Amino acid sequence: MLYPEIKEVWWADVKRDLKYRLLTTPLDWKRQFFGRWDSVQFINEALAFIPQCTVGVLAEIGMLNASRVEGAEVLLNEHDAILGQCDEQDVHTVVPKVIEAMQVPVPIHGRTLVIPAEAKIGRNWQEASDDNPEGIKKWKP
Repeated sequence: MLYPEIKEVWWADVKRDLKYRLLTTPLDWKRQFFGRWDSVQFINEALAFIPQCTVGVLAEIGMLNASRVEGAEVLLNEHDAILGQCDEQDVHTVVPKVIEAMQVPVPIHGRTLVIPAEAKIGRNWQEASDDNPEGIKKWKP
């Protein structure tokens, strides 16, 4: 909504590349598209492929990077989020390293983009509240 011209340029790029029925993400993943040009599903899948695939792969790379942070243990991931744990005394050193590990640079049209990452911490999975002061809350260094 802030930059409506991006949508026009994006759609034009995707439709141009669809001429060969092959789209490539900035991380070089490729997908062949089959279907009819007049199909709404065909166009919607093509428009969604690059951002959805790229974000998914970046989350996987970030998760692998986070699993290599000393003191961090990655337990699971869901879409673009990971759940991990560390010793309580290590939180202030491990969390910033995990956040940094999740921020994977990706080249797009000659520029490097880094999708920001954030963290939440807590002793249990329930949101922090007056009744649950040790629940999950936004990380503040």
